[in-house]
Amino acid sequence: MIKIVYPDFLLSTENLVAGWPRTVIGLQFAKKVRVGQELAIYITDPIKKVVGIVKVTGDYIHRPESQWPYQTPVEWVVGPKEGLSLHNLGFDISPNKGDTGYVIGEVRVQKIKDRLASQPDMLLK
Repeated sequence: MIKIVYPDFLLSTENLVAGWPRTVIGLQFAKKVRVGQELAIYITDPIKKVVGIVKVTGDYIHRPESQWPYQTPVEWVVGPKEGLSLHNLGFDISPNKGDTGYVIGEVRVQKIKDRLASQPDMLLK
C-alpha cells in the first residue's frame, strides 16, 4: 500500500502514526492494514515523492477528537530518504486532494523498498 501523508509527517519523532480521514474509505483503509505490513510513504506537495517505508506496529486506534481519527501506529524501516516520484516508480497515478492511499501488492512495496535503500537520507530541517 502507498500511504499518502502531508509533510508534517516527517516532523514526528515519537509515536509515529499513519492517520486516516473521518470517512468510510478512511475507516476501510485503517481496518485493512495489518500488524507487520509495510507501507510506502508518499509525501504530498511540495515534496511529491515516496520517501520511505514504514511497518505497522499495532492495530488502528480510534481517536474521534483528532483530525485523523483512525490512527495506525508505524515505525520507519527505510527512510526518510530523498525519495522517488510515483512516475519514476512506474505508477501512472497523481494523488488528488483528499486521497489517502493506494492499494498495491507486497511485491511492489518491496521493489520500492529496495530502490529507496540505496538513497541518501533526507535532510530534515
